[in-house]
Amino acid sequence: MTKPSCDQLLDEAVRWLASKIDSARERAREAAHPPSPPQREKGLLRKVAGTLLGASQEEGRARPQRIDQWAARDEGKRWLKSGAEDPGGADAVGDLAAALCLRWKHPNSAPLARAWLAESKLDVETLMDMDGRTLALIVGVAAAAAVLALVIVVRRGRTISIGRREFAPSPDFRALMILAEGEGEAAAIAARIRSEVAEPWSWGLTEALRGLAPAAKRTLLGALAERNLCGVSAFSPEAGDDFDSSRMSPAGSITTDDLWVVASDTSDDRRGYRVADRVEVPAEVEVCTADWWVLSRAGCAVGEAIVERADNLIAGGRAKAASWRAPWGFTFPEDLRGLPETLLDGWRQRLIAELNPRYRDRPERQLVLVGHPGEAFESSMETEDGRSPVGDAVVSEVVLRDGVPQYGLACPGGSPLLLAVVRTSPARSGA
Repeated sequence: MTKPSCDQLLDEAVRWLASKIDSARERAREAAHPPSPPQREKGLLRKVAGTLLGASQEEGRARPQRIDQWAARDEGKRWLKSGAEDPGGADAVGDLAAALCLRWKHPNSAPLARAWLAESKLDVETLMDMDGRTLALIVGVAAAAAVLALVIVVRRGRTISIGRREFAPSPDFRALMILAEGEGEAAAIAARIRSEVAEPWSWGLTEALRGLAPAAKRTLLGALAERNLCGVSAFSPEAGDDFDSSRMSPAGSITTDDLWVVASDTSDDRRGYRVADRVEVPAEVEVCTADWWVLSRAGCAVGEAIVERADNLIAGGRAKAASWRAPWGFTFPEDLRGLPETLLDGWRQRLIAELNPRYRDRPERQLVLVGHPGEAFESSMETEDGRSPVGDAVVSEVVLRDGVPQYGLACPGGSPLLLAVVRTSPARSGA
C-alpha cells in the first residue's frame, strides 16, 4: 500500500486536530449554556414573550468560531519547509514533536502534536477563549511538528505506527543509511542525501540521482554497486564491442553514417551503471569506426605497419585515424607494396571478410579487389610496373609476385587502399 506524502499527512493532522478542538469547544459551550426548558405558559402573549426570551438566551450561547483549516494548512506547510533538519536530542516521536514546537516558540502546539501522533484525547481548556486565527496558527504548527518528527525518526532507521499505518524506511533508504555509516566521499554524499530526504518511507534511489552532479552520481553508484545495494550494478564495455548509444556515451563526437566500435577497454572511472535493468549512467568509451578497428587489428603485420605510419598514410594523421573510413583510402597507397605479397594477400582477404558484413546494405562501403583482367585501366587504382600506359588501356593480367597476384583494394568509387600491379593492352576502338 502506498504511503501518504508529507503534505497528505499534514492535511490529515490539521483535519483531525481542528475537528477535535471544534467539537470540544462546542461541547463546552453547550455545558455552560444549557438550552432553556420548554415554555408551558398559556396565552398568546406568554408564548410571544417566551419566544423572545428564548431567542435572547440563544444569542448568549453563540457558537464559537470554527478553525480555518485552509489557514492552518498554509501555516503548517510554511513551518514544515523551514524546519527540515534533525534537531537531535529527543528520541520518542512525541517528545521530538514537542521539542520542535518549543524550538519554534509555540508551546501551546506541543500537546496537540503529541495528541495527533498518539491519537489520544485533547486537553483544550487553554484554547477555549482563543480567536480562530490564533487557533489556526497553533494547529498548523502542531501538525507540521508532528509530521516532521515522524520524518526525522524514520530517517534514523526506526519504524513508527500512526493509527493503523506503519512508517518504516524504504529498502533504498536503508541502503543509503548503510552507505552513510562508512567513510570517504561516497559516505559523505549518502549522509547529505539522507539528511535531506523528506519522505524516507517511500524514498527511491532514482529520486536522489536526478539532483546529483555527474561525478557525485558515479561515486555514489560505484559505492552501491561494490556493496550490492539498491540493485545497482556496473558494466565496462570492452575493446571491440559495438558502440551502443543506449548504454554508452562516446568520449568524442561521432557520425551517424558510420558504424562505431569501442576502441579500448573502459577504465573503472568511466564504467557505466544500471539500477535493476535500467541504465542510469552510460559508460564513457573511446570509439573508432568499425573500418579503423578492422584495419588496425593487433597481430596483423600489415595493420600494425599502417598504425605505425598513420601520420603519412591517413588523412589527418594519427589524431584523425579513429574516424577513418575505407572509401577514403590511403594518402600513399603504393607505399604498402614494400611489404611481402603473402602478407598483403592475407590482409586484403581479412579486411573484405571482416568489414564488408558490417556494411552489408551499403554497397559503396564494400571493399573489392581491384585489377581484374578486362577492367578499364585507371591510373588512380593501378600501376604498370610503376608507370601508366599511354592512351586508353584495359587490364590484361595481374602481375604475380612470390606467386601471388598483386591485386589492389578499394571501395567502389572511393580512393584505393592498395594499388594493383597489372599489365595492360590498348583499349579496342569503339569498345
